[in-house]
Amino acid sequence: PSKVLQTSHLFRQDTDAYLFHTAIGYGCDVRQAFHVEDVELADGHVAVVGRGGDRHEGRYLVDASGFRSPVAHRLGLRRPPEALKHHSRSMFTHMIGVRPTDACLRVGPEDAPPIPWVEGTMHHVFERGWFWSIPFNNAPGSKNPLVSVGLTLDERLYPKSEELSPEEEFRRFAARFPAVERLFTEARTVRPWVSAGRIQYASERTVGHRWCLMSHAAGFIDPLYSRGLTNTGEVINSLAWRLLEALAEDDFDEERFRYVDELQQGLIRYNDELVNCSFVSFSDHALWNAVYRVWCAAEVPVNLRFDRFTERFTDSGDDGVLRAMEQAAYPGLPVPGSHGYKALFDEMVRVCDAVDRGERPAADAGRELMRTVANAPVVLDHLGLRDPDCRFVYPKPEDLRRMAHWLRHEGPDELRYLTTGVDVRGVALPSAPHEERAPVPQ
Repeated sequence: PSKVLQTSHLFRQDTDAYLFHTAIGYGCDVRQAFHVEDVELADGHVAVVGRGGDRHEGRYLVDASGFRSPVAHRLGLRRPPEALKHHSRSMFTHMIGVRPTDACLRVGPEDAPPIPWVEGTMHHVFERGWFWSIPFNNAPGSKNPLVSVGLTLDERLYPKSEELSPEEEFRRFAARFPAVERLFTEARTVRPWVSAGRIQYASERTVGHRWCLMSHAAGFIDPLYSRGLTNTGEVINSLAWRLLEALAEDDFDEERFRYVDELQQGLIRYNDELVNCSFVSFSDHALWNAVYRVWCAAEVPVNLRFDRFTERFTDSGDDGVLRAMEQAAYPGLPVPGSHGYKALFDEMVRVCDAVDRGERPAADAGRELMRTVANAPVVLDHLGLRDPDCRFVYPKPEDLRRMAHWLRHEGPDELRYLTTGVDVRGVALPSAPHEERAPVPQ
C-alpha cells in the first residue's frame, strides 16, 4: 500500500500453490500435467485437446499459459519481433549463500541508503543489462533461505554463448563487476538454471470470439520493473466481470471484451518503451537518473488513484465504482488518464530514441530530460524527484503529508482528484457519499 512504503517479495512456489488451492476450494476442476496438443474454437463452444485425444469442452477459453500459448499458435497471433523496441535475453536460478549487498559494497556512511539494500530487490545495472538479487531470507524469522538470482542483457551486444553453461556465463559476467562478484563468491545453485534467447514477444490481438490471451500468453517484455503479476492482476480485473456477464447472458461478442485487448496492448507497449529507455540509459548516469525519475513519478499517483477508488467501493459497496476506473485515456500507461504524465513519458521516449540512434550524446540527453522532469507539473513535490542530486527517493511521513497538502491546493488540476475526490472535469467520483477526506499517509 502506498501509505506504508513497503513492498513484498513473493516466493512464487508458495503464492502460486496458495492461489491454486484456493481455486480448488471454490470449485475449480483441476487437471495437472495436462499437455495441450490442440484447441478448438467454434461458434458454439471451445475445447482443449490433450495427448491421446483427452478432450475438455467449455463455453469460453482463457489462455493464461505463456510464450507457447496454444491459442496464439493455433491462430498465428504472434507479432514479428521487430514490432517491439526492447531486446534482451535472460538466465536465472535460485541460490543459497548469496551475501547481502550491504556487506559487499565498499562505501562510506554518506553513501548508505536510509534502509539496508538487502531489504529490497537489488538491481545491479550496467550497459544494456542488469543483475537481480531477490532475497527471501531478509527479514527476522525468515524460514526460506533462497535468493532469486538472474541476469538479463541485450542479446545483440552480448550474444548467447554456445560453449558456456548458463552458470559459467553468469559467473564470468559477475566477475566483470567486483561488487557483484563478491555477492556470489560463496553462493551455490539449488535449482536448474533457466536460460533463453530473446524473451520479448507480443500478439496482434488478445481477445476473440469465446477466447482471451491473458497477460503472459499475450506478451512479455522483461523482468525489469517486475510488471508480471501487476499486469496479470489488471487483466483479470478487467476480464472477470465481463466474462461473468457474458456467461450469464450467453453473449460472447468480441466488442464486449474490446477494452481487455486495449488494456493489454497498452501494458505491453508502455512497458516496452519504458524498459527500452532504461536499457538505453544504463550507459550514462545522467540519462539513467532522469529515466528513473520518470518511472518513479508514476508510483505515488497510481497508488493514490487506486486508494481513492477502493475507498469509494468500501463506502458504497457498488462495484460500478471500480468499473469506472476503466474510464480513462491511455489504458496501460503507468498513470492512466493523465495527459501530463503521457507528455512526460513521450518526451522520455523521444530523447532516448535519439540516443539509441546515435543522434546525440547520452549525457546531454540526460541533462535535458532531467530539466523536463524538474519542470513537469505532473511530478509531485516533496518526494525528491525534481532534484537530480537526491540519491535516495525515500520520503518520510512528513514529506508525504506535505506532498498531499501541495497536491490538494497547488498540484495540477488533472491529479487534484487524488486528494479531493473530484476528477479532472470537476465531477465527483462515483458513489462518494460524504465530504472527502484528504489522505494523510501514515
